[in-house]
Amino acid sequence: MAGGRVFRGLREGGPLAFRPTYKFDKASANPFAYDTSEKRRIPAWCDRIFFRGSVPFPTPEAEEGEQLQSVDEERDVVVRALEYNSWADVTDSDHKPVYAVLEVDLPITDQAKKRAVCSRLLKECAAAAAQTEGDDGASAAEGDVEAPEPAEEPACCLLPDLVKLHPTTIPNQMVLLRNEGPRPLLFSVACAPGECGSGGATLLGRSIEDDQAAAAAHQLLAVRPVRGVVPPGQDAQLQVHLAGDEWLLRNVNKPPVLHYRVRVGGEYSAGGEALGPGSRELSFTAVCLTRL
Repeated sequence: MAGGRVFRGLREGGPLAFRPTYKFDKASANPFAYDTSEKRRIPAWCDRIFFRGSVPFPTPEAEEGEQLQSVDEERDVVVRALEYNSWADVTDSDHKPVYAVLEVDLPITDQAKKRAVCSRLLKECAAAAAQTEGDDGASAAEGDVEAPEPAEEPACCLLPDLVKLHPTTIPNQMVLLRNEGPRPLLFSVACAPGECGSGGATLLGRSIEDDQAAAAAHQLLAVRPVRGVVPPGQDAQLQVHLAGDEWLLRNVNKPPVLHYRVRVGGEYSAGGEALGPGSRELSFTAVCLTRL
């Protein structure tokens, strides 16, 4: 393997700093009792762990047609071994199990940026197609420019726009995002910025205790999914769930109120991530009741 003749592109979990893992006497009181049968096999490291990331590890000698690939840490999966050992106290088998602790760096895609790029490319393709059709059948005088049609606002609504929750009796509620238009809609949900509290939480009172409860309610309340697609004429179910250390809300004078915004857009918008032509913003309110 070190010479690149087998397991090319792979790497072992680390140096063999543990005893040979084969062959042991099963169920022996001595966990380090190697084979005492007539064969008395020579102990060996028969159990190994090899790994690689998305790019093979370099080998000493490249084969014909083989090219060395460089690792891009922002795009490739990178794997590193942190620990490599065996469990010597396991006596159920004539092998000792081997384990490796691996650290894996995974590339993360910025979904909002990806949708914005897709939106821009779709607009450019649509504009190019419209220009081509206009050139083929152009009958207007030279210099006349036809103004593009404005993007239509998505036809959608939220039902209801107010939900009330209680930590023990009403922990779950549902808000429906209804697509009343002829095209699929992309949406994103986020807590709207508020004037007090944190994370969009607002209170009728101004006490420190209420501000702390607003922050706690923001941490306890969850809305799922936060992104998605609504087909034409259908609904997307937004699950609103209140769970966690609800004791933080028991001594609150006024129930915390959390406002959520739902941005909706078509395929030519930024996927519901930003407001602009062809997009729309809706909102709903969640009230965390402390008493019934």
